[in-house]
Amino acid sequence: MALLMMIRHGRTSGNSSGRFIGQHDEWLDEEGERQAALLVPMLTRFNPDRVISSDLKRCTQTMAPFAEASGMMIETDPGLREVGDGEWTNMSPEELWAGWPDLMERYANGEDVPRPGGERWADVRRRVLASVSRIVGEMGPDDKVVICTHAGPSMLISSWVTGTELPGNIFLGQFRPPSNAAITMIDPHPPALISYNETCHLSANARVLGGRGSGVALIR
Repeated sequence: MALLMMIRHGRTSGNSSGRFIGQHDEWLDEEGERQAALLVPMLTRFNPDRVISSDLKRCTQTMAPFAEASGMMIETDPGLREVGDGEWTNMSPEELWAGWPDLMERYANGEDVPRPGGERWADVRRRVLASVSRIVGEMGPDDKVVICTHAGPSMLISSWVTGTELPGNIFLGQFRPPSNAAITMIDPHPPALISYNETCHLSANARVLGGRGSGVALIR
């Protein structure tokens, strides 16, 4: 059985402060580094054939401990990047409301607004699904692949897998953003969501059972 393990990157300072990081290329913070280390046993048990990461540093750094432990090469794909925030990049919500009150009002009401100089969520969906469709198309019937990406792409991929329609502002939809370093499992042939936002491995005392530790109910 082919499996796709999707991981959101570990925590960064921008995540902690609630900034609109977008494609601002920042490193993991200390907690993010801890989370990346705790992913290694899960990834080792999964024994992937390929590991593919967004090329932003917070994703490649999340995969680095496993790459060091396993000797695997981490492939990078810019199509898996977070939304391009343009002029909003690395700004706080308060700064955005002060600078673009009309756009923020529309965003808060669920509209897929164009970030000045950046992307809409519809743009992100097209490029992310183009990358994922290519990856899935290259998978054999028993291949196991890891992709490391971001909150927005994770939600868009999960909505595609389940056929769930998201609003223009995807953060107002049925999928909550996955936690930092959370795992989502997908059966790619045909796409089906096995689990979403698994986090029990992030406890230093977590026991991995049956190859995956999860307190999340299976979803089909």
